[in-house]
Amino acid sequence: MNSSTNTTLKRGCIYKIYSDKTDKIYIGSTTKLLNTRFSQHLEQYNSYKNGSHNHYLSSFEILQLGGNIQIDLLASTLYNTKNKKELLELESHYINTYSNIAVNISNPKPIINNKPKLHINDILKTFFPNISR
Repeated sequence: MNSSTNTTLKRGCIYKIYSDKTDKIYIGSTTKLLNTRFSQHLEQYNSYKNGSHNHYLSSFEILQLGGNIQIDLLASTLYNTKNKKELLELESHYINTYSNIAVNISNPKPIINNKPKLHINDILKTFFPNISR
């Protein structure tokens, strides 16, 4: 048997993250345990919120709402480890199926932080303290 045609199959899953504060969901795929993947989402969100990570993930749209946030299995499948295309195609299928509520495809990347926004007058006072407005 030619080694280039030899396929190794691995279990993957499609999951959703949701909160009781919204009807929206995040759909993702992973080869990890769901608890592990959920913890990674939470760690990435906290790093982003604290400013130590600048990569926005659409799952943050759900995580920032708080409430009872959960992860659930939507589908489990085997995929070829030489080509993850099958797993990503299944994920895409679920995103399209739930396109009316999935946050994956709908929103631009907002900036999440806890710092208050400065008004232009506050900025001007910083540079020109003697000018009153």
